[in-house]
Parts: sequence; C-alpha cells; structure tokens
Amino acid sequence: MITFWQKFTEISSKYPNNTAIKDRGLIYSYQELEDRAARLGEYLKEKDIGAEDIIALSFEKSADYIIALLGCWYAGAAFAPLPPSLPKDRLEYILADMKPKLILDNIYPNEQNFKSISACNVLEDNLAYVIYTSGSTGTPKGVMVEHRGIVNCIEQQIKAFEMTSDTISFFHLSISFDASISDIGCALLSGACLVIEDDNVTKDPKLFLKTITDHRATYIDMPPSLMKVFEPEDMPASLKTIVIGGEASDPKTIRKWAAKFNLVNVYGPTESTICTSLNRCEPKKWQRPIIGKPLNNVGYQILSEEMKDVNEGELYIGGCQLARGYLNRPELNAEKFINFNNTRLYKTGDRVKKHE
Repeated sequence: MITFWQKFTEISSKYPNNTAIKDRGLIYSYQELEDRAARLGEYLKEKDIGAEDIIALSFEKSADYIIALLGCWYAGAAFAPLPPSLPKDRLEYILADMKPKLILDNIYPNEQNFKSISACNVLEDNLAYVIYTSGSTGTPKGVMVEHRGIVNCIEQQIKAFEMTSDTISFFHLSISFDASISDIGCALLSGACLVIEDDNVTKDPKLFLKTITDHRATYIDMPPSLMKVFEPEDMPASLKTIVIGGEASDPKTIRKWAAKFNLVNVYGPTESTICTSLNRCEPKKWQRPIIGKPLNNVGYQILSEEMKDVNEGELYIGGCQLARGYLNRPELNAEKFINFNNTRLYKTGDRVKKHE
C-alpha cells in the first residue's frame, strides 16, 4: 500500500503552485510545504530519528504543526499531537506514558540546504501516529496507528466529500483528535487549500460564520451540534459539503441540512484509523442515525455475546485500518483486539442494527 508521504508528493508534483495552506495570513504552496517538511525530515534523520520513534509535536493547530507532522513521516517516525494548551495534568500524563524520543516545538532548520531524497523509506506496518483518547471512560489511552490504513481511508473520503484541487477546506477540528487527520489528509491528497484560523473563530458562532464566508469555504467538517445553532440558509453560497460525526443528531435536523448540502455522516473509532464507514445523508430517507457500509478493505461483523452473527448486536471491525493497539496496555489489547475465526477484530462496544 502507498504511504501518505508518497501520495502527497504525487499531489505536490501535480499542483506545485496551488495554495496548500492559508494560516492567518501565511500562505504555503504545495511545493513550499513539501520542501519545508523534507528539510525538517532530513534534520530529524540527522538526529537519528527513524522508524518506530515517537515524536511529540508541541504545537497548536497551525501550518507549523502540519509541516512537523509531514516531516516526521518523511523521516519514517511517528508523531503524537501534544498542543501546549492541553490541561497540565493531561500533558504530564501523556509524556510520562509515551516517553517520546523527542519533543518538537519549533520548525527548523528552514534555511539550511538539505537535499531531498527520492523516496521515503517507510513500511506500511511502521507506526504512523499515537493519539490519546479523551479519558472520559477512564485513563487516557494512547492508540498506536500504522501507515497501512491511512491512505485507504483518506482516498475514499475525498471521493465521498467531492473534494478537488478547487476545494477550500476550513480546518475546524482540534488536532488532539484523530478526525483532524481527515481534514489535513483530505485537503493535501486532493490538491485543495486548507484554511487555519485562531480557535476563537471556531468557538464564536458569528465569527465562525463570517470567517467561512470571507474565505469562501466549500468544505467543513464540524460537530453536528452546530447545525442547531445555524439554519442552512445562513451558510455561505460557496459551501458544498459538510461532514459530521462523533455524535448523533436528530433526524429532522439532518434532513433539513441534507436538502441543501452534500451532508456526509462518518463513523469510526480512533482504534480503526479515523473513519471506517460513511454515509451520504438523504433528506427523504434519514429517519435514524446510519453509519453506512464499511469502506473498502474494512470489514464489519455484528456479533452477539455468544459470538454469533446477528442482525442486532455489538459491532466488531476488521481490515487494514485496525490500529496496532494501545501503548503500554497489553491486557486491554488482549481484551479489545481479538482473533475471531482467524481474523483480527476490534471490539467497539457500540451496539448497531443492520439497516435494510
């Protein structure tokens, strides 16, 4: 399977002068983004950073964060988002648990003359990132995700989200959650422009609306709760696709928004690489939450407590996007990542019913 860096360089070669990122007045073309990430990657390799090393990225949401992320992948290392704005106790816990090889908090050396290499020597089973769960159901857990499933997910999302090199994507989500990798990946692997603004923009509904209107955004991934704050008619005329996930919204609200936009509901635990299924919401058919059919190379099984196939029961996920497991949690790995009929599955804990 192709890695993200390999696919990104293909897109960069195709659209070198397209704007890849707009970050509060700073503009980076695809070629500039690739060059900066490659220089950082070469720097990391000179520091003996490589496969299976974890680099904590001490950045807030920014172009620098994305450069750092790509630089880690260029070097073959894995990254873990660790924005300084996280609560102190969470930061301290994650650092103690993860024990990163390096904490990166600055993009350097941008002016040094490193030569790019022709290929990124990353294998599909190498670690790509570690993202910690919220800890709402207990202690935060570091989910270890490999490269093998990232492009599989992103390319199918790009198609469903109808993203092209003309797309203007507004980066709404927090980098602390893996769904943000979808925003970054879908933009950079389609030749689109990713727009970044201060967090206060996303928290103030009026400012949020003005900002996406001023940027002529065509794509937004946002919490379903925002659909109750606005009416579809409030959105800018440029907007075409809205992606929702992570929480259920009432069917009436979904139908109202789906009548105006390409409204796509996504589903997928962090333990299965961003998203494992998606479903375009149809205004006349959406009567209850539907997670849709699994993506290509992803498998769903609905099993009873006796591990029998049923029409209604617990959802188990298999396929190329399954995470390696939880960092430093062997007992939990044995409980949640099981072998069933010679197939590795993730036990989601989510109860689902087959949709006819």
